[in-house]
Amino acid sequence: MKEYKSNEELINYLLSKGVVISNKKDALEKIERYTYYSIVNTYKNIFKDKNGNYIENVSFDDIYALFEFDKNLKNIILKYCLEIETVIKSIMANQISKV
Repeated sequence: MKEYKSNEELINYLLSKGVVISNKKDALEKIERYTYYSIVNTYKNIFKDKNGNYIENVSFDDIYALFEFDKNLKNIILKYCLEIETVIKSIMANQISKV
């Protein structure tokens, strides 16, 4: 199990790994809202080179932008999946009622 780090320590950890953080307060608020794991751990490998180091000039904003894009895409897909589910249930209910 990994050692607990506060959100502030996680920001400093990212800085130590070369991630550019232009607004620490904003980054801290985002991590407090969505968690470090949800934002960084999920997408970090996309921003790393073959050696596991962050690509030069990668910023927290870059990582967060991908997180936001993915979150919005999931919401769109969920919306239409729920709509499809409703239609299928309606069709099934109508077919079963005819029997």
